[in-house]
Amino acid sequence: MGRGGFCCLHCCDGLCNGINKIFNFIMLLAGLGVVGFGVYLAHQTSWTFDYFSVTVISVGFLLVLICLGFLCFHNSYCFNTLYIWCMALLVLLDGTGAGLLFTQKKSILDSLKKELGPANSKFLDGNNLTITAYVAMGLTGLQLLAVILTFCHRNILIERERERLDIEGDGYDALDDEDDVEVQQERAPRRRVERSSELASRSTTYLGTPAEEETEGQAAASKYRSKYADLYTKYGIDKK
Repeated sequence: MGRGGFCCLHCCDGLCNGINKIFNFIMLLAGLGVVGFGVYLAHQTSWTFDYFSVTVISVGFLLVLICLGFLCFHNSYCFNTLYIWCMALLVLLDGTGAGLLFTQKKSILDSLKKELGPANSKFLDGNNLTITAYVAMGLTGLQLLAVILTFCHRNILIERERERLDIEGDGYDALDDEDDVEVQQERAPRRRVERSSELASRSTTYLGTPAEEETEGQAAASKYRSKYADLYTKYGIDKK
């Protein structure tokens, strides 16, 4: 990817990530409301946590936890992966709950009135459940948008990491090349000295030492005088 395209992608990611933060803040408030509603249901039944109140509190707490985590760790690749899976689970749960509120409104209303009792369920009617169903649908849509934006942000984080590794890789290669040149320059004088020493050693081996050269000359002279000894005597030449 070119630098211009990468910068454009970076700007778009900043805008979309800012929108996603707003979505998560809204869902954080909604999660707190869901937790509060579950606690209210448990309080109205003398703190007897049945399956319905426990489910409501658990869903709300998970929503609060995951949204708060995104606001703090939205630039973490690992957390974004965890966020996508957890939010996808919440999308399924909230979507299922909204569907049940639309299709099983009467049975759910009767169950709630039975658990809360006549005194505490006076405010419950079909209209309240319908509004709750629409809120659950809106929350599901918001969560789905957050998943899509987080998935795009995660891919951009991966692309940034690849760009960083490519830049570092090119820099390290250049440094390695410079080190190779410097090492070769440092070794060149040493090689020249070693080569000179080797040539000097070879010349000494082939030519011999001055003492050896003098001894061989004396031997040749003695051989010559022995061969022509009679001439030395005949003409009175000194054999030195």
